[in-house]
Amino acid sequence: MHTDAHRKLVLPLMGILALGTIAGFAQQTQPQPAPPPAIAPGAAAGITLIEGGGRGRGGFALPPLPAVFNTLQQKIRVSVVTHGLDRPWSFIILPDGDMLVSFRYTHEIKAIHQGLLDPQPLSGLPPMRSVFDMALHPKFSENKLVYFGYARA
Repeated sequence: MHTDAHRKLVLPLMGILALGTIAGFAQQTQPQPAPPPAIAPGAAAGITLIEGGGRGRGGFALPPLPAVFNTLQQKIRVSVVTHGLDRPWSFIILPDGDMLVSFRYTHEIKAIHQGLLDPQPLSGLPPMRSVFDMALHPKFSENKLVYFGYARA
């Protein structure tokens, strides 16, 4: 037994459900977007993509370094610290000037000593599916603790 009030509520809801189903079907039948252009939107025509680069991976050659870039508030000097980093995710600078760097796809943390990348990842870490950011403990000089976020393997 349905009352008139129940019918007045159910019928509009069925109409919304039908419209939602039609809208979902229309979205599924739309043509696929065109492949990305050879030059990223907003990039200067003279900049070329690095082989294998593209969406989400940078892909633009660096200018000659060191270089100084002007921002609205200050100048930033950019220089090469090391070579051979394949998609680094996070890094921290240790008090002695060495660095620790995590890698997005290999899920490793490696050390950079005096500008040279140690090819071996740090040992003693838990099995990781992903490594995220890293941070030094506020009293790192005393306790040598490094915090890092990760997803378990």
